[in-house]
Amino acid sequence: MRKVKEFRDFSIQRSCKKKYASHSSYKVFLREDFHQRCAYCNLKDDQITTYFEVDHFIPSEVCKKYNRIDLLTDYSNLIYSCKKCNIAKSNKYYGPKTKNNLENDLFYDPVISPYENIFFRNEIGGIDSCDVKGRQMIVDLKLYRLSHNLVWLSEEMEKICSLLNKKIASESDKCKCMLLYEAYALMLNESQKIKSFMIANYNSL
Repeated sequence: MRKVKEFRDFSIQRSCKKKYASHSSYKVFLREDFHQRCAYCNLKDDQITTYFEVDHFIPSEVCKKYNRIDLLTDYSNLIYSCKKCNIAKSNKYYGPKTKNNLENDLFYDPVISPYENIFFRNEIGGIDSCDVKGRQMIVDLKLYRLSHNLVWLSEEMEKICSLLNKKIASESDKCKCMLLYEAYALMLNESQKIKSFMIANYNSL
């Protein structure tokens, strides 16, 4: 399928310099650095009712097995993730298996390798990639789920609603204003239906 839209329009920069005993303590910093979005699927955390989680890029079980307990609370190994992506990624790991050299080659690190260069949105809103590893990540992380298409569609419709609202506010012609308002009301109604369906679909998987 062809590329229709960029996967995301921002880069992720880590800013937290603090040290905590628990990985969950970093969540507030991760949320800020990852722009309130899942690093893997780009879902915004206020679009769903399920709480986001803290994922270990090098899985916690691998860290424990190879005596790298430090990585459990190392900010550079922590990822802001929605629950579904975290569950799908789980303890999947492929790479070196020595204490001093752990690298998860199954996945691109979303901070080191910007996902906007690997993934894109196709004509039906699905997450797609022309990259071999990227396409395998879509399978491993289940980025092919319908909920990801619905998220994209919901966001696009909300953007159109916002544009229509601005047009209404600046339009002086009453007839044009009425037509714009009718279009806005229709789009808003459909957007809310799509979002409700998306949330139900996400929570059911």
